[in-house]
Amino acid sequence: MKNDRWLLDYKLAEKGLSRDIAIYVPDFHNAATLCTHTDFVLTAPNHFALSIAEQLDLVILPLPTQLPLMAYTLFWHQNKDKDLGHNWLRKIIIRRCKDLSVHERF
Repeated sequence: MKNDRWLLDYKLAEKGLSRDIAIYVPDFHNAATLCTHTDFVLTAPNHFALSIAEQLDLVILPLPTQLPLMAYTLFWHQNKDKDLGHNWLRKIIIRRCKDLSVHERF
């Protein structure tokens, strides 16, 4: 059994709440697809929820607690600093993440 806790679990615990995790899947898209065929609920980043909800006819509801804005960090080994392909990929990731930095709240 997996025992991963993240910020949401701690914030819910402050309110006496907890998640009942039914299944682990490798990515948000698979989790969202499961929600279309089950009574499961998915907790996902807002930008993903907004894009997938319309495609899969899902309903978006606010969390029962506020989460602070989160920061993400990109790491790579120093021997890849001058690798052209690696540098190209890092720039794409950074540019896409800047596009996601719009802070939308429910």
